[in-house]
Amino acid sequence: MGAAIHNLKPAAATAKIELQEVCLSYFTTEGETEALSNVSFSLAPGEFVSLIGQSGCGKSTLLSLIAGLIAPTAGAVMIDGQRVTKPNPRIGYMLQQDYLFEWRTILDNVMLGAEIQGRRDARSEARAVHLL
Repeated sequence: MGAAIHNLKPAAATAKIELQEVCLSYFTTEGETEALSNVSFSLAPGEFVSLIGQSGCGKSTLLSLIAGLIAPTAGAVMIDGQRVTKPNPRIGYMLQQDYLFEWRTILDNVMLGAEIQGRRDARSEARAVHLL
């Protein structure tokens, strides 16, 4: 069953994040699974929220939509008034389960995001080493 998030508050003209009637279904050879249905809400700049729900209710799916990692089946995801159509390098989130690749070094795991974005260079590696 999909997440039950409905109109937490009306959409604001200055919304940082806004979802408009967002639906997401996964399709497999066995059929369609509705993960989210008609989810609408907006968050103001600086607003702090928490996603709470049972396993499988759509929390990670919602975060993946906002981050642009997956596209909705219907509806729109907006960041600063712009429709999300691809991953945004300014948006990231950490799942509760870590997903390190055992065959990669620690630095290579840290650099994975920059690598995927085609932005791995000496400067980004130096910053990662400094942070580590």
